[in-house]
Amino acid sequence: MSLINYLIYIYIYLMGGGGGATHKASLSIGQFSHAATTATTATQSVAFFGFGFPRTDNVDTFNGNNDLARARMIYQGNMRNRAGATNMTCGNDSYALFGGGTYFNSDTSLFQASNNVDIFKCNDNGVFYNDLLDFNGPARRDLAATSVTCGNESYALFGGGMRNNTI
Repeated sequence: MSLINYLIYIYIYLMGGGGGATHKASLSIGQFSHAATTATTATQSVAFFGFGFPRTDNVDTFNGNNDLARARMIYQGNMRNRAGATNMTCGNDSYALFGGGTYFNSDTSLFQASNNVDIFKCNDNGVFYNDLLDFNGPARRDLAATSVTCGNESYALFGGGMRNNTI
C-alpha cells in the first residue's frame, strides 16, 4: 500500500463512528499534488479525489451513501496534477469542478499550465462526467478554488496560482 493510499485509509478510519474503523477505502492509485471536493444532493454525498501525480485520466469517487464504495470516472481534459477543486449546487444538481493544473505537452516536451475545467455532475440519478470548459483567462496551476452563491446564481471561483513559471 503506497503512502497516499495509506493516508486516505487513515483519514477514513479516524472519522468512522464508534471510535473504530467502520470503512476501508483507498485511492485506486497512490497520488500526491491532487485535489479533492464533495458534491452533495438531497439523497447522496460523493467525495472526489483526482488530478494528482502520477497523472491519470480518472477521478476516484467515494459514495457516502454506499459504504464509501469507490468508483473510477474518466475525464476528458488534459491529464494533469496541481489542479484546484471546488463544488457548487444549481437546483437539484451538485457539481464537482477541477480547474487548472499542470500537464505534459508532448509537442514541446515541457510541463505547462492548463486552463481546462472538468465538471462532474451529481444528482439523485447518480454521478456523471458532465463537461469540459476552459478558463477565460490564462492557464494556471496551484490554484485556490471555492464557490459562492449570489442571489439565485452560483459561481465556482478559481484564483491565484502560477502561469507556467511566473505568477
